[in-house]
This record gives sequence, C-alpha cells and structure tokens, in this order.
Amino acid sequence: MSRLRIFYVDNYRPSHRIILFSMNIRQCKFFARPDEMLNLFKIQMPDILIIDHEMEPFDGLEMTRLIREGEVGTNRMLPIIMFTARTTRGLVERARDSGLNGVIAKPASVYSVYTALSRVATERTAFVELEQYFGPDRRRQKVEFDSEERRSGAGRGPRQHSIGQKI
Repeated sequence: MSRLRIFYVDNYRPSHRIILFSMNIRQCKFFARPDEMLNLFKIQMPDILIIDHEMEPFDGLEMTRLIREGEVGTNRMLPIIMFTARTTRGLVERARDSGLNGVIAKPASVYSVYTALSRVATERTAFVELEQYFGPDRRRQKVEFDSEERRSGAGRGPRQHSIGQKI
C-alpha cells in the first residue's frame, strides 16, 4: 500500500485522509474539486483514483464517464473507487454502468477502504468495450473450470452435475 499513488477528490477530506494515512499511504494528492485535479491529471497519472459522488462542477459518475471515454487523462483503465453517502440500488447500478471499479459507503471504515483498495490494486480486471460502455467487466462472478468435458459426445450420454458442486 505504501507504494500506491492515489488522487483523492472530495470537498470534505479530513476523515478519509486519516484512514489513508493509517494504511501507510503517503503518496496521496488531495483535491477539493475535480476540475482542480484535471490539470495535474494530464501530466501525472495515479495508480488509483478515489472520488466523491457529489461534487461540482461534475459528480463522480460524470468524472468516471469522462475518464472511460478517453476525454480526460491517458489511462482509460485507471481503477476508480467512489465514496457516497447514498447507497441506493439505483445509484449503485448507475455507478456500475459508468465504469467504476468500486463503491464505498460513507461513513467509511478503515476495513472497507482497505478492502476496496486491495482489490483494485491486486486484481487484474478485464475491461470491455461496447457501443455504450467502456469499463471493468461487470460480471464479477468467478467460475472455476474443472477441465472435465461436460458436453455430450458421440456415443456418450450427457453428464449430469449437481448445481451444488459448482457453487
């Protein structure tokens, strides 16, 4: 964690600054507004971007869309985590559809921030590009393949597997 470079955009940051420092994250630049970050974003890219949902002149979802569409910065696959006090199903779905890697509910705990940062820092998430979406593969399900042929073949009947074996 100490080697991560993080940009953090939020108009209220004292509590989250404490959380990040408690995880030994020292390379963190804080910005009160997303437009303040954009100037530095063109020349220096962080490893992870943490943004707040409600910001001006554009919110965290719009910021994510700008990055994913390639209008801002140079890395469209930058891991982005959003803090929000509103965790309604609709907002979480819009966050997923905008291309965010994760959402953390406020008030955040050290554990929730550490878990989210660890996941995006260590997992290599596949990105997909569709006509209306560019971002992390939204299928978070990990299905293990047991290398056993499960299709019916010539002269063999279909194999039956209980669903409990695969879950």
